[in-house]
Amino acid sequence: NCQSVRMYISFNNNFYKLLILRIISLISFLLFFSEVFSQKVLRVGGDKGFAPYEYLGEENTPMGFNIDILKSVLGNLDYTIDIQLKTWKNVRRDLSKGEIDLVSGMFYSDKRAKEYLFSDPFIKVQHRAFYKKGQQIDKIDQIKDKIIIVQDGDIMHDYVLTNNISDSIIVMRDPENELRYLAITKDVNCVVLMGFYQGQYIIDKLMDYLFGFF
Repeated sequence: NCQSVRMYISFNNNFYKLLILRIISLISFLLFFSEVFSQKVLRVGGDKGFAPYEYLGEENTPMGFNIDILKSVLGNLDYTIDIQLKTWKNVRRDLSKGEIDLVSGMFYSDKRAKEYLFSDPFIKVQHRAFYKKGQQIDKIDQIKDKIIIVQDGDIMHDYVLTNNISDSIIVMRDPENELRYLAITKDVNCVVLMGFYQGQYIIDKLMDYLFGFF
């Protein structure tokens, strides 16, 4: 169940400190983009197997929700947009090395914010645990004795490492392989952590293959 909380801001010193920080952040963001947009080619990275948000379609064409938003925002600019979709681990590497200018989408965390500059969010994603039938997981504490399957470099990978969720972690190249592994393994203690809609999309796509396993 989702709950909403109405927040009231009082005009005190903390408010002004927060306002100053937001202004500084905005200025930094604008300076960054002014430098990036001074180039003729805007190099954009993304995950090649992160459907339905970003992935390679027919003839290796970049597709997905994030790609559509990116093209809508940047399409009217007088720049050439070079979208490069790779495995997520390599995308993060390219971004850290400055080989790409920005990524089409990345989940926010305080740890990541120390390394990357984030825009305002444009989507909220719930992450879930996917597991075999016959099991029951209601709370995060119940996966601590499980074998956790995550995508290499994904926010869930960061999460289990940062919070010491489990000593048994299986790292996969892309989300589809995570669910394929979960389907064929006989170990009922395996749990996949990924975005809910992403997981549902992959399950629907692989329904014929996965039928009978879950």
